[in-house]
Amino acid sequence: EKGIWEIHLKMTGLRRAQSSRGGKGEVHHEWVVSTLSVAEAPDFFDYFADRKLCNRTETDPWGRPLPEWIVTREYGEIDVSKCYLLPPAESVLDNEGNAKGIIYYPWKHPYNTWKLRYCAPNGPHVANGGWTHFRYSFLHFPGSGHKPFMYLRETSEAHGYFGSGAHHFDHDKSIHNTRGRWYNAAIVQTKDNKFACYREGKKEFSGQDPRGKTCTGLSLRMYSYRPDLCPNSKIYVDCLEIWKDKEISN
Repeated sequence: EKGIWEIHLKMTGLRRAQSSRGGKGEVHHEWVVSTLSVAEAPDFFDYFADRKLCNRTETDPWGRPLPEWIVTREYGEIDVSKCYLLPPAESVLDNEGNAKGIIYYPWKHPYNTWKLRYCAPNGPHVANGGWTHFRYSFLHFPGSGHKPFMYLRETSEAHGYFGSGAHHFDHDKSIHNTRGRWYNAAIVQTKDNKFACYREGKKEFSGQDPRGKTCTGLSLRMYSYRPDLCPNSKIYVDCLEIWKDKEISN
């Protein structure tokens, strides 16, 4: 069978881990294996199995160097200690009370399928007065900030949509996320500048952007509202893939 598999191991109760990786006596290790050939592999790949964003020495399953992310340290640093992305546990709060972390990669090709996995963890979440969200800027345009993006918001319920900008919406809808469940999401951008977002293979929303032929990279912004008061109000993200000039919905 052709595919990519992630093997994740969590060890708990380790005293030496309480002040290091994962916290609360947890250590996370991960391995990624694939039966795809180099020609069949995604053009961009990062499962964060090495628990790093930069200064990386390991390779992906096809022997290619792992991406070197540009980390913005304006507020806090995205946490990769559990082999996936979490918003900063400690950070200078922005004017809305969010801890925030930002990473960027200079991916230049605009027509792709961008894939990721995300999860809103179990436990009490913010219901009023704030929210946690994740912005995945799959096309980063010069001089236009971080648009367009896929926007996932976690409050008493989740809301997912493409952000404002030069978009013409087919529709915009709320999507319910079951807490504790990991979801597969895919964004497809085609050469006629149309895009669509799929979750578990089902189209959830779509649109169009006439600027789609220009791209300077992708960026991820992860926010956690008042992590000191709401430690479970966060969204996890993992398994980033980019498939150049391909349309894949699941």
